[in-house]
Amino acid sequence: MNTITVTNPESNDSITYTETEVLRFIQDRAHAQTQQAESIRKLIDVRNKVYEFFNSQYSPGDQEITTSVEEINDMLRDIGADELKRTWSATVRIYVNVSGIEAASKDEVEDMIRDDINVELQSVDGEIWVDDVEVSDIIAE
Repeated sequence: MNTITVTNPESNDSITYTETEVLRFIQDRAHAQTQQAESIRKLIDVRNKVYEFFNSQYSPGDQEITTSVEEINDMLRDIGADELKRTWSATVRIYVNVSGIEAASKDEVEDMIRDDINVELQSVDGEIWVDDVEVSDIIAE
């Protein structure tokens, strides 16, 4: 197997590379150059899209540009960026069956359920509150 030895002229340290290692370095460098060229193309494309977006809404002499969130999100999506987010509210109906509650009466069961029902958001930021807990169809098991 062929080897190449490289010597540092300042320290006289030498490193020996195999032919396979040198070929891998050459391939890695070629791959890095290809990736760099692609990144530059993407950067130029994004720059042009952003310029076109604002230029299409600008008239000489304007001091402000007004655009909608939807138009901005379209442009951001087009260039591969995260979209602007807004807050949302939702009304949610949850149906629950509860069993195995030990109590002396239906009224006690209803009170226990009203006091103990808990609803949480696990992986989403936001506020949650329960407006009403309606207990129906209480039957002995």
